[in-house]
Amino acid sequence: MKFKSTIIIILAILCIGCSEYYEPINSDMIKFKRFISSVDMKVVNENVNLYKPNDNLFKPLLDIQRQKLAEAEEELKPLVEKGDPEAMFWMAKVIYRSSIKDTPKALALLKESAKTNPYAAMALFPDNEQCQMYFPSECSEKWEEQAKRLFSEEAKKGDVRAIFYSETLKA
Repeated sequence: MKFKSTIIIILAILCIGCSEYYEPINSDMIKFKRFISSVDMKVVNENVNLYKPNDNLFKPLLDIQRQKLAEAEEELKPLVEKGDPEAMFWMAKVIYRSSIKDTPKALALLKESAKTNPYAAMALFPDNEQCQMYFPSECSEKWEEQAKRLFSEEAKKGDVRAIFYSETLKA
């Protein structure tokens, strides 16, 4: 009897361990990879990388990825002062968690950036967890409409990310 129980337990463990892996349904990366494989790449702009080494934002974004936020902030400052919407978006991302005093500045940067940057508009969506945490009274559906409009414009130019988000936000 003990032998049968042991065999059953071993078979159960093997069956569980060998079962098919299911990808999480809501993962944006998984959706994006599937989407990319279905897109006619002739239509898509060949320049898939957003930032090249000679771009103004390349070094600050590399610093953000490497958790060198003080350096990134210093490199972003002159770009923000010139009114670069992408730099404003990244500066807001760097500073809004650093101090309660920086939250209003980060919000102002996000709102200004969201006029032309759909990713900044997405940061102000009502269902955005960080927006709800840091600027709950500012999270609004008007930003969803803004992002949809901006993504639609970029999608017409062949931006694969914009095509993806245009399709995703329709649902």
